[in-house]
Amino acid sequence: MAGWVAEEDGVVRGFLVARRIGGDLEILNFAVHPDSRRRGVGAGLLQQSFAWGKTFGAEKSLLEVRASNLGALRFYEKHGFEVIGRRKQYYVAPVEDALVLSAPLK
Repeated sequence: MAGWVAEEDGVVRGFLVARRIGGDLEILNFAVHPDSRRRGVGAGLLQQSFAWGKTFGAEKSLLEVRASNLGALRFYEKHGFEVIGRRKQYYVAPVEDALVLSAPLK
């Protein structure tokens, strides 16, 4: 398991936690503070996780995201992720499907 934190002036602006699962990289938790979005914070964290995945030969990255999280879906699409599956009623409070996304590590 590995994690990264993005800080600016001593304030946490984002984080990403990932693990190696088989030969793949799985992103478990990833968030960027709303004030820091669209400033490269998320892209930087994602690239750090991809670089880590390459150290153990991962060829792809996987993650789940709420089906209604359009901002996150656009971000992931911009970074090469595609929907490869759906997990029905995966989330609670509120109950919602998760979309499973995958991206090749380039």
